[in-house]
Amino acid sequence: MYLTGFPSEEFPPRKFLAASRNLPIAGPDSHEYKEGMSNRQNWEAFVFKSWRFSTIFLIILLSAQVTHVFADNLIPADRRITWNPGIPGGIPNRTTIFANVKNAPYNAVGDGVHDDTVAIQQAITACPTGQVVYIPPGTYRTSGSLNIGRFKTVRGAGPSQTKIIDYGTSDIFNMVSGSISWSATDISSGYTKDSTTLTLASSTLATVGCYLCIDQLNKGGIVDMGDCNWCFRQNGANRNMSQIVKVTAVNGNTVTISPPLYYTFEAAYAPQAARIQSDLNSMVQYSGVEDLYVERRTTGTASTFMLNYAVNCWVKNVESYNAQGYHVRLQRSYGCVVRDSYFHHGNSGYSAATADHGYGLILMCQNSDNLIENNIFYYLRHSMVFSGGGSGNVLGYNYSYRMFDDYYPNTDWLMGDLLTHGSHPYMNLFEGNVVDLLFFDGVHGSSSHNTAFRNYATARSLGEATTVKYALRGACADFTNRYENVIGCVLTSPGVSGAYDPSNISGWGTQTYVWLLGYKPQGGYGTATPSDPLVASTLLRHGNYDYITKSTHWDPSITNQTLPASLYLPSKPGWWDSTPWPPIGPDVSGYTNAIPAYKRFTGTSVSKPNAPTNLRIVP
Repeated sequence: MYLTGFPSEEFPPRKFLAASRNLPIAGPDSHEYKEGMSNRQNWEAFVFKSWRFSTIFLIILLSAQVTHVFADNLIPADRRITWNPGIPGGIPNRTTIFANVKNAPYNAVGDGVHDDTVAIQQAITACPTGQVVYIPPGTYRTSGSLNIGRFKTVRGAGPSQTKIIDYGTSDIFNMVSGSISWSATDISSGYTKDSTTLTLASSTLATVGCYLCIDQLNKGGIVDMGDCNWCFRQNGANRNMSQIVKVTAVNGNTVTISPPLYYTFEAAYAPQAARIQSDLNSMVQYSGVEDLYVERRTTGTASTFMLNYAVNCWVKNVESYNAQGYHVRLQRSYGCVVRDSYFHHGNSGYSAATADHGYGLILMCQNSDNLIENNIFYYLRHSMVFSGGGSGNVLGYNYSYRMFDDYYPNTDWLMGDLLTHGSHPYMNLFEGNVVDLLFFDGVHGSSSHNTAFRNYATARSLGEATTVKYALRGACADFTNRYENVIGCVLTSPGVSGAYDPSNISGWGTQTYVWLLGYKPQGGYGTATPSDPLVASTLLRHGNYDYITKSTHWDPSITNQTLPASLYLPSKPGWWDSTPWPPIGPDVSGYTNAIPAYKRFTGTSVSKPNAPTNLRIVP
């Protein structure tokens, strides 16, 4: 039975399973519409040319509307948004190879001995817009950063064939914008939820195509900054709740933005718009790294993949082994994608005492509308972490297992793997993930208005030198984390006993809890009643099944007990395998099914659909 038990020994972590390679990009089947075809085909061509909408798109749109009808009946409007993360149209499938790095004039060796940093960087620098730098099979030694630039793809031959072995202490693959200059102005009006127009005090701040960070001063009762003095924007102290938007039109002091605002700001807290980059040509956009393996050989605190002030960039189908600080760091980025990859182990330990070590993926500071999907996170400190005011991001269908702390290898309590960990993430969606613990923590401040939907949190993990037996809980929300939504999840594991929702705990012990709400993390939990009763009273819990009570708990004030399959996907995605859809929930036979990322990790056979090709409109 799926995930009813855990392995008695570590799975082979350094071999990226064949089933994870060459995953198809979701998309409609290919068809080209031309003149001279049948009447029906001519009619379809006319529709395509006139309206630029395909039948498939209309079906998707209708499906999305149905999903939102379900969401309307489940989650109040002020606690949810329309999630539409990632790159419009999906990751570009570029086919023009500019250079093979082993060929002249670059002449990378790929023998694991010669340092190929300069050769690879020269090829990337010379690559024109919209083309690919190809790193063929081989083992490439590097010792410094590889700066990708704008509108470029760096592609290997697959994680089992193209291997980057790095001996440096800096970030390896950089998708980082140039010098950033934050310019801010007050917002006079338009700062309400779902608004797409803002009136600014300055008429010179925004231009079409630029990106703005919308924020306000922290509002008590919603935002608790804690010690997270790195979580607000530059020149924007005490503004921890923010959203990045794109300017699509400018008319004097009025700007049109996309997407709409996710939250209603208030005049009393001085809403502002801050332009992220004064020079649009300096913003790194539409660049990505895919189909390769990366390994760290030296210790430090750097990132393997750094996306900083990046727009619509991606990391796809990579294996990253032995992170220093972070495998992937997304910082003040918009609409990026990390998918189909395997991130595991840290070579600098798992301590946060001196610096962060051994993290999987972190969303640092302001991030909006990024998509983290179908990845494996294994043997880390934390797997997926919000450290700052991200909004509109989606973490979907990832598998996470075995997290460790400063006491590694003697970690004996359950570490958070999917967690908010810095003030103030809001309106993010966690869907379809299989994790050890679903955690809204209060260590570095608050979060609110996030939605966890159809996740499986097992409340179990496998230690190294000792057994993980303390702090076993399925879902935990520390003090100051309010107005969260947890819907359709499966919590704890078969065969366990424990408490459902304790009003006080006298110490961790080895008991398993379904919920732990409102406690302070500092100094340990459980010496008294929860310090913040608003955590529980503002939490929306609906349709969650747990193995301790062996029942599904519904909110009696919500009459709708029919859950949509997804809150961000209009239908089963094209990359999905034969696993039942949806895979997790109280309405699913057996409550849980093995998601594709879990199958790749365990080596279970994954049957994949035929790879779709791109739909093309012929003018």
